[in-house]
Amino acid sequence: MKDPIVKISSGKIQGKKDFDVNGEEYYCFLGIPYAEPPLGKLRFKDPQPIRPWRNIFDATEEGSACAQVDLITKERIGTEDCLNLNVFTKKISDIKSYDLKPVMVFIHGGAYLSGSNSQSLYGANFLIAEDVVLVTINYRLGIFGFFNIDDESLDVPGNQAFKDMLLALKWVQENIRKFCGDSNNVTLFGESAGSGSAHLLMLSPLSKGKKTHPYRLFHKVIAQSGCAINGWNYRRKSATEEIAKKLNMSCRDPKKFLDDIQAVPLETIVDVQLQYEKEEDLGNTDRYIGLLIEKPHPNAFLTKHPWDIIKKGDYHHVPLMMGYNTGEGMLFKALIPKNKRSVYWECPEINVPDLLGFRTGSEVSKAFGKKITDYYMGPGPHTLDNTLEKMFMMTSDNCFVWGINYCVRKHASYSSEPIYFYRMSIETELNTFKILSNINSPGVSHADDLGYLFKSALTPDIEPGSMEDIGRRRFCRMWTNFAKYGDPTPVSDSLVPIKWLPVGDNKLCFLDIGKELQMLENPDKKRMDFWDDIYKSKDLSCKL
Repeated sequence: MKDPIVKISSGKIQGKKDFDVNGEEYYCFLGIPYAEPPLGKLRFKDPQPIRPWRNIFDATEEGSACAQVDLITKERIGTEDCLNLNVFTKKISDIKSYDLKPVMVFIHGGAYLSGSNSQSLYGANFLIAEDVVLVTINYRLGIFGFFNIDDESLDVPGNQAFKDMLLALKWVQENIRKFCGDSNNVTLFGESAGSGSAHLLMLSPLSKGKKTHPYRLFHKVIAQSGCAINGWNYRRKSATEEIAKKLNMSCRDPKKFLDDIQAVPLETIVDVQLQYEKEEDLGNTDRYIGLLIEKPHPNAFLTKHPWDIIKKGDYHHVPLMMGYNTGEGMLFKALIPKNKRSVYWECPEINVPDLLGFRTGSEVSKAFGKKITDYYMGPGPHTLDNTLEKMFMMTSDNCFVWGINYCVRKHASYSSEPIYFYRMSIETELNTFKILSNINSPGVSHADDLGYLFKSALTPDIEPGSMEDIGRRRFCRMWTNFAKYGDPTPVSDSLVPIKWLPVGDNKLCFLDIGKELQMLENPDKKRMDFWDDIYKSKDLSCKL
């Protein structure tokens, strides 16, 4: 294989070769721009398609990450010129339509604050061995991805990050055939915030193929550890005034404010973002980033709350695979300092979901906070030692599991397409997030599933035939089978010796992905019933 040159809609690009987990060659095209750099007057605006270039674009090196604060070092990294994607494929020559390969487009997580499509995190070596075309994308983060001004004439409605994703998907429709990808068989998948994004894209009218986007942009969805109604996806209000205050600016004249903030150095805006991160716990980051429900206009991402859309069944119905890990809440051990963890029982209101809509400090909010905390923590006295695992369970259910469980049930009741539900329980040396976080409690941490799908800088050597090897191959096989056929287990074999059944109208079946594969029903039912009662007891406009 020679270093390849491919002509796409915007010009020629040159990639390079790499080797998959089996030692077979494949092509990498890295850092391909799919949008104009959102700089200057394009800052905070909807993304614009990339203009053509004349020379051959060097796609042998990764593009920049989007501007952010590094989660570990707390240093500024990335740039605004970051709207790029990577493509990985085994073939590039023109082939007949029946030889085109299924396409998998991955959206990274990071709480809408951090992350990128870097190969050091999301290497293609595992998935590419299963005969698919893989695309990994960047999108704007933090303030750059979610800032809005409530003045329709300025065209800054927010949700830039989600519109970046839509433009990347449109790029896939226009160009993926050049990489032997099938534009009529695109699976959108993501983890954590990437999972929430994939689910939100499924709900957005812009994904259906309306006039503003003439293609059906994707045909299947895999949502790993996140859904559209998890509270961290959205915010209650605009943060324009707060951001202006932190920048020592006035927003009374919206046009002048936009002109001024578009001229502010990148570093200053990232520093403001860091201030917010220091002030807010993870559960409250939606104070200034996340989904904003837009006023109706042709390019609105969503004009209704996700809960209302799901309840009415008015969305892009596609085959869906959705699930979670047994210890999602372990994430909080890594993110919340030890000296602040007692807030979960000292201030029970922090455990009340925003979706309930209670006013903080009200008697009803305090009562619900106590009810939730008592259910998980017990009467006390509470210490870090005797509550850590209980805190993990409470935050798992509150922030991830119940919402996912509810959405699976609702989708299954409305959709004629198959809905596959899973719970990950396998623990091996590939559970790198849990190992890095030095967590000794039982369960599978948030983000541990990534180690079975992507090779990263942290991936250990894998012994053939080991549980790590079997687990990795099972994940990749089921995920790519779903992308190929809409069925993760079309046939039973020695690697995947089970039939994964979709959820039925009255049967909440799921696949437990442990060291063994088991079809079970009603995962974590007692705890899910508790949360059902919590939401039913609140007079929501969109009742259960």
